[in-house]
Amino acid sequence: MRIFAYIRIFSHYNDRLFIKPYHYVKIYSYVIYGREFIEIYYLWLLYYSQGISYAVSNHALFEEDCEAWVHGPVYRKVYDIFKEFRYNPIDDPRFIIIKEHENILSDSEKNTIDLVLSTFGMYGGKNLENITHKESPWIDAREGHTYADYSNAILTKDSIKSYFTKINNEYNISTKDGINNYIQNMLFNA
Repeated sequence: MRIFAYIRIFSHYNDRLFIKPYHYVKIYSYVIYGREFIEIYYLWLLYYSQGISYAVSNHALFEEDCEAWVHGPVYRKVYDIFKEFRYNPIDDPRFIIIKEHENILSDSEKNTIDLVLSTFGMYGGKNLENITHKESPWIDAREGHTYADYSNAILTKDSIKSYFTKINNEYNISTKDGINNYIQNMLFNA
């Protein structure tokens, strides 16, 4: 059974409990299910899922902003929700198991995330960090900062979309081979 994180929101109307799913949490939950990586690694996979989605289907998987942290792109809202788990499984009672998990994400969203997991997900965190540090959305957002400076500068959605669209035109990142060629080039030639 896939575990999905939902945030409980209390309504003042009749003191009823409503469960509101945030799409970025559903995406993150899909990414982390059955995997054991450090948390920042998941955040990079979200960044790549977002970029591939822009390039392949011309739309964002979620609307949250991405920040240019020292070690790479981070979705702060996701980080804030899950940071306390660090290296541990997410098994907190604040999160609810969703029985109909197959219907949570569209097939297109799942395909995009699976493509990212089967390519970028095969590399270690340091490799992904090195790649993100060569990509223009992160570089541009950190303009004026040294490598080690704290920053919460936004990687604009337009910069992510533009960059990954360009990469798609060059590498055809709608395929595993295209993404793997891009990764190899970024690791060994860029």
